[in-house]
Amino acid sequence: MISIITKNEFKRVWHTPIAWILLAVALFVLGLLLLILLNNFYSEIQSKLVGLEQAPGLTDLVIAPYMFWVAVVGVLVVPLFAVRSSTEELHFGTNVLLSSAPVSATQIVLGKFFALVLLALIYTFICSIFALILGYFTPIDYGKTAAACLATFLFISSFNAAALFIANLTRVPIIATAAIIGLLLAMVMLYMSGSATASSSELFLYLSNIPHLAGLITGSIDTTHVAYFALFAILFLMLCIRRLKYGKDG
Repeated sequence: MISIITKNEFKRVWHTPIAWILLAVALFVLGLLLLILLNNFYSEIQSKLVGLEQAPGLTDLVIAPYMFWVAVVGVLVVPLFAVRSSTEELHFGTNVLLSSAPVSATQIVLGKFFALVLLALIYTFICSIFALILGYFTPIDYGKTAAACLATFLFISSFNAAALFIANLTRVPIIATAAIIGLLLAMVMLYMSGSATASSSELFLYLSNIPHLAGLITGSIDTTHVAYFALFAILFLMLCIRRLKYGKDG
């Protein structure tokens, strides 16, 4: 049943032009960003690295920052599909029909979540092609590039779980979208507070998803970062399941 819900939710996304428009705009913006990073590297940075031992290369100074922004744009674009799906169901009352079907709240939530994970995978794959194309023209570190792609995918997928929970709290898309952006800003504020020189806090740094993204993008696959994204997703999926059960009982 989970696979059926996932398939239906995934197909549903592409039946509307907004998915294609959002993807096209995101790819256009990220393509321009990659060109800017490349131009900056070859015109200003590369000449300063000549003669340095173990100098950072194109992978560290272009691909890693590019994939970081791919992740940031991804959590602003992909979760919008969760907002559209869930808020429309609440608005038109189709969630009542779904919750009255012979499926559990867990199956419904996981089905919707896996559809968003598929979207995150496709988005990450398409964006990573831009970076991999550079390998035909100049040497890049494919190991670090793969780690950056994994970091981007985990970052977006885990945030999708939070977006799914938020989207099930309200039937107004604008409120849900604002709350999702607010959560992302809260993560940024935690990171800034935790890394401030005067009041650094290891707890704030661990709670924010930004340092975990940055840690994986640098190329080091640390299980602490992977575990964080897994726990982040599980937490919000459990909250979403409880929310759906509460609505079903109510």
